[in-house]
Amino acid sequence: MDQITGTGHGIGKCLAMQFADLCAKVGCVDINAETTKEINSKWKGKAIAYTCDVSTLEKVRKLGEKVKSEVGTVTILVNNAGIMPCKPLEAHDEITIKKIFDINVFAHFWMLDTFFPEMKAMNKGHLVFLSSMAGIIGLKNVVPYCASKFAVRG
Repeated sequence: MDQITGTGHGIGKCLAMQFADLCAKVGCVDINAETTKEINSKWKGKAIAYTCDVSTLEKVRKLGEKVKSEVGTVTILVNNAGIMPCKPLEAHDEITIKKIFDINVFAHFWMLDTFFPEMKAMNKGHLVFLSSMAGIIGLKNVVPYCASKFAVRG
């Protein structure tokens, strides 16, 4: 099973569609299931929706249990989930900045901590952590996002 986070739109959606097109069975992790519906309308049974707020370790642990019981071991994990509120730095409040880091950075750790041990035990699997050019160069109006993508690069 291939698992991709952040499949609701953008790069995550494109990756899920491409994986399905290559005959992979894709676990689409997002807070909505629209991409899964779209994939299955084109390639029946190629995608399974897993609704999860990946910013919370407890919820990711429950996701891991559900995935394992329904489809078995994840052998490709693509961490892509992210949010990018666009506004001047001084307009970002503490809650928004924490949410950006919870989703864009900490979710990678929670997914890794949940799915990697089984890959390691089998000596089989691939881990992909998506960042952004915003993690290399700073951009105005997305300063917290840039900082979170720099953290992912690390």
